[in-house]
Amino acid sequence: MIDAILSTEVIAVILIVGALAMAVRSLLFFARESSQMGSRLQKLERDLGILRDGISEKKGIVTELTSIVDPLKAKERRLRTYYEDLKALEMHHERASAEAEEIQRLEKEKRMKRKNDLRLSYPGAGSLSKLKKSLDEEEAQKQEEQKRIQRKKMGFD
Repeated sequence: MIDAILSTEVIAVILIVGALAMAVRSLLFFARESSQMGSRLQKLERDLGILRDGISEKKGIVTELTSIVDPLKAKERRLRTYYEDLKALEMHHERASAEAEEIQRLEKEKRMKRKNDLRLSYPGAGSLSKLKKSLDEEEAQKQEEQKRIQRKKMGFD
């Protein structure tokens, strides 16, 4: 009896019935989906038709705006270059100001040191010649410092 149940013909019939059941199920599923897809497809075709109708006037607008925007792009490039040049000048000015402030600070320190040196050396003899010598040295240092800054500004250092 088990031989009759497991025979080739019985197994083949079971497989065929299973395949037919799967095919019918798939067809029913696609039939149900196609009814929903038909309405969606019609809506999409209507929307596409509306968009196609508006394309010609929008192309005209795009052409018109392009003719307006192209000269503005050239101006924008020139303005951008001008802005970058201004920023470079501003940075150069800030650097020069910082260097000038540094020079002023150094000069102030030298004057303060000189005043202290004068107070310390006043009672002794020969202090005027020492003072003149220190003033000359400070003036030479100041000139050297200014020359160095000028070379630095010009890019030699």
